[in-house]
Amino acid sequence: MPTYFGYFGDGFAWLTPATAEVCGHVNISWVSASDLADMTGLISRLTYAHRLGLKVALAVPHNVFFEENLTLTAKYADNWEYFVYHVRPYIQDVAFLYPLDEPYSQGKVIGTPAADMKARLETVASLIKTTFPAIPLAFSFSAIDFDTQESAFSDLANPVPAGYYYFGFDCYGSWDSCGEPDYRAVHPIPWYVSQIEGKLGAGQRIMLFADAFIRQARPADPARDSANAALLLVRADQYYQLALSDSLIVGLFGFLYQDDYVEESRRFLGVKHWPALQTRYVEIGRRITSK
Repeated sequence: MPTYFGYFGDGFAWLTPATAEVCGHVNISWVSASDLADMTGLISRLTYAHRLGLKVALAVPHNVFFEENLTLTAKYADNWEYFVYHVRPYIQDVAFLYPLDEPYSQGKVIGTPAADMKARLETVASLIKTTFPAIPLAFSFSAIDFDTQESAFSDLANPVPAGYYYFGFDCYGSWDSCGEPDYRAVHPIPWYVSQIEGKLGAGQRIMLFADAFIRQARPADPARDSANAALLLVRADQYYQLALSDSLIVGLFGFLYQDDYVEESRRFLGVKHWPALQTRYVEIGRRITSK
């Protein structure tokens, strides 16, 4: 059984907080702020998770370490000290720190070589570890990182940077052939997980991010949305069974619970909108968390 269950973004600043709705069947809250200017909001969300007895996946605001182009900001050490000053009282609640989401795929999109991104991740890890040596660090891979060229797994002998212990994976699509065939080779979800595991060292673990959302149909078609949500019942079970079958998997996280995510004018509807899907995730969460 994996250690953690929750929903990526339940306590993020750019989504409507959902921690109160899910606290009965999760044991971890994903908390973050949009930037360093929102430390008051971040502390409020950390305090709330603490009152509920939840561990925290603390996603570090992007501008603590990075510019928009993913280079290290000149003030990253000072920014880190400012961040630490505010979060230190809650550090016992932090299950792991998450400095950047999907760093390799974000880097590839803007032309950052994987080797450069790895070096920056190691610089960040070295600084964090001087402050919180016992807190695991984490980030996520995506299917883009397995392209046949200019990607983490093709260009680096070892894409796992020093200092990190938990590695997420997400690929939102077919379980048996996930990816974009127009751009890259596609593979089953378990294949990607096995590739990551082949690079892990002692004590390092995998986190799975399940696609728990529906891209709202355009033009509006509630029946089509409901049919797609029904298909995600199978997907939820596939992720759960994979998590049960592999002792290296430490966490299972759904994305998305809420309905606040908008991309290219399409609204993403989370599991809370589909009663059967919501019930299934509650069941899975309770089994993992023993709540």
